[in-house]
Amino acid sequence: MVHNDLTKTISCILAAVTLSAGPGLQRTFDLHLVGEWIEAVRVHQPGVVDAPLIKIAEMPTAVFDEIRVKLRAVLEAQFTDVEERNAILRRGALLHTDIALLLPQQAAAFTKIRVLPDSSNQRGTAQVDSVVLSSDGQFAGMTVETAHWWFASELLKQIRPEPGSDPFVAAWHRAAIAHFESTGAFGGASYAVPRALEVLPNDPIVLMYAGAVHDVTASNHIQSLKDRRDLVVADADAALKKAERLFRRSVDAGGPPEAQIRLGRVLGALGRHQEAADVLRLAQNRLAATQTRLMYFASLFLGSQEMALGHVDAARAQFGRARAAIPDAQSAIIALADACFKAGQQSCASDALADLEALSFTMDRLNDPWVRYYVSQAADADEQMEQLRDSLSGKAPR
Repeated sequence: MVHNDLTKTISCILAAVTLSAGPGLQRTFDLHLVGEWIEAVRVHQPGVVDAPLIKIAEMPTAVFDEIRVKLRAVLEAQFTDVEERNAILRRGALLHTDIALLLPQQAAAFTKIRVLPDSSNQRGTAQVDSVVLSSDGQFAGMTVETAHWWFASELLKQIRPEPGSDPFVAAWHRAAIAHFESTGAFGGASYAVPRALEVLPNDPIVLMYAGAVHDVTASNHIQSLKDRRDLVVADADAALKKAERLFRRSVDAGGPPEAQIRLGRVLGALGRHQEAADVLRLAQNRLAATQTRLMYFASLFLGSQEMALGHVDAARAQFGRARAAIPDAQSAIIALADACFKAGQQSCASDALADLEALSFTMDRLNDPWVRYYVSQAADADEQMEQLRDSLSGKAPR
């Protein structure tokens, strides 16, 4: 039986729920705030800056963790059906995601939070997400990621019977990480990944995204931040080894060809050129002709491994395949010219360089996937978020 009168429901359990307010003191938490939160979640239209979204965004931030701790008892009192409770939790996670994305000024206030004991008398934990900002390898400052992302992930942990078996939970975590990675906010991604792996330890997409965090950490424009003594940046070799393990787990879990391509590139960076070539060749064979970005990467990286192995003709063939995939991509043309030069084929090198010189491009027209390699795995982040919102369009059950 579902109680339509939420106020009556909450009144029935008010006396049973108390929170510690200091030594020797008890106070009753106003559970009507939980009811207001549930009602706002129920009517909020995902992706819209509407009155319910604004109302929750303007709540005192200390309220949110109290809601998290007491929400399960209220939901169980109001909804007898588990799936109806799950629906509220899903919509709640999306509402707080919308606050983070659509109301960033209000969301910024929710960072340092007081975490209350949960029903098992264990203290919850929430990490303040300090994120380093950089531009072209130069330190540009620091910021703090809003805790609405953390709050949303905490709500999804309450999905029953198991959050890891719920398709929405997987889709939300993928979309959250993709949001950070697509914008180059790898600091935010580094906090989102462990939360995702906690409930989705074998999700192939999450594992690929996790590998990408360590892959970019090994890059020159992140390693250059080591010059700041107050920043801790993992060693490039250690980061590559972590990326290898995660990409390999993604591949073993049935991940997409992109995970295999990225694994191959990392193996090459670790100096394991024959293994890298074998992995990249397998990935290349999995690709469809329409997957031009991935075909470009697979061919470009395989060509580099063939060069490292001394197979110049094979390298030339792969660089040619990369050019065929994306004809005006500069990296493939330069790599082809270099391979021709090392093979003593001067005319071939000259022709490639002439092709490069003939290209008319500016930074806003640069058509080389390599430029966006570290973020392109999450290029569909906006689409993922819209699909999430579409899946919860309309109101939740009363």
